[in-house]
Amino acid sequence: MKLVAIGDLTLATSLLLDMRKTYPDAELHLYLGEDNSALADMLPVHDLHVCVLSIGNLLGNIFKLRKEHFDLFIDLGDWTRYEALLSGLSGAKRILGFETPGQNRHYLYSDCVIHDAALHQLGNIQNLARLAGGKGDQAAALSCPDLKDVPVAVDLEQPVVLLHPWPSGIYRELKEWPNDHWARLSQNLIKQGYQVYVSAAPNDRDRQNRLFEEFELYKIHVHDLCGKLTLAQLVWLFCKHPNLKLVSVNTGIMHMAATCGVRTIALNGPTNPKRWGAVGPKVTNIAPPGHIKSGYLNLGFEYPEDKTPIMQHIAVSSVLRALED
Repeated sequence: MKLVAIGDLTLATSLLLDMRKTYPDAELHLYLGEDNSALADMLPVHDLHVCVLSIGNLLGNIFKLRKEHFDLFIDLGDWTRYEALLSGLSGAKRILGFETPGQNRHYLYSDCVIHDAALHQLGNIQNLARLAGGKGDQAAALSCPDLKDVPVAVDLEQPVVLLHPWPSGIYRELKEWPNDHWARLSQNLIKQGYQVYVSAAPNDRDRQNRLFEEFELYKIHVHDLCGKLTLAQLVWLFCKHPNLKLVSVNTGIMHMAATCGVRTIALNGPTNPKRWGAVGPKVTNIAPPGHIKSGYLNLGFEYPEDKTPIMQHIAVSSVLRALED
């Protein structure tokens, strides 16, 4: 069960693959939330029974879980107590999950594994897979959706850099790279012959507009994809575009691209790259210089009282060098 966060669910595909390999004849059920259900069709295990739970319907959710009479139930939540409560009341014969220090969420489990703040989230998920009987050696993966085309003019024959500037969550503005940094990066990329696109969710339109005002000041032409691509279309693009590179703040799109093998440059500020950085065959995680206090987010809410912006300390030149590698 994983009710929130697209990036978390992307990493959790490691456990899905491990469970299918370990229990080839088992009936696998996956419970998602409304926040991450859009990724359901791109999961690498296709013989899943996927159900979307509404967080506001606690009793209804408990009823849905108990009627299945599960032999094994795995809670992939790492700090939210709602998921732990549902797991404990699922009626499953055996319930597994994380014991996260300070969260007091593991007492209803049959067994648990320590959620280690020194490990990347993928490593924690692999430890949970071992507790469930697996080998804990599977990488995260996404399946390319069966789409005939992407209904946006992204030239598959040209070298393309896709920018994803907008994170989500609380204090998300502290995870943003300054608009003038994006503009200077784009200016350099266009001079090098790249086509530059900027993806964004529909609810990021106001921020996207302000960014494009910055592009106009630099007199550069950048393609606006705000609200024009679904998650399925983005994953299709990640899988099918041989010349695509991504520069992104630390967010779910970053994890999806890295998992699909896209050359990914991840910009990490408050988010600790050792815990939540991009993982994949062609990734580079960039953080502010060592003298800047960064990487203080473990579970996602550990902001200091002094919420000083730090992302501006990631230099445009550092990103350009990473793209050349």
